[in-house]
Amino acid sequence: MGLLKYIRIASIVLIVGMVVFFYVPFNLSPPDSTRVILDHDQKTYIAPPCFNQADATNFLEETTVAKLDELDYEANSFCTEEALTEKRTTLFHRMTGATAFEW
Repeated sequence: MGLLKYIRIASIVLIVGMVVFFYVPFNLSPPDSTRVILDHDQKTYIAPPCFNQADATNFLEETTVAKLDELDYEANSFCTEEALTEKRTTLFHRMTGATAFEW
């Protein structure tokens, strides 16, 4: 009887774990060490994947997302806003690389 009880508990834990792993979404934010480019003339920031399409000046500096909180700069474009927003994903998609993040 004792062994059957442990098998039942292990099965329930396994099923709950699989549901969390495959179906429960969570928000993933860019890490504080994510690089961004500051355009001091326009008081904007640019995500590196969006740099080629940005209309940037020559007064540029590289910094991190963590430092953006100290500055009153706006996103240069919708591309930058989209690249640095929280993404919803599951653990399965995150671990398999199915959810691509540009950070």
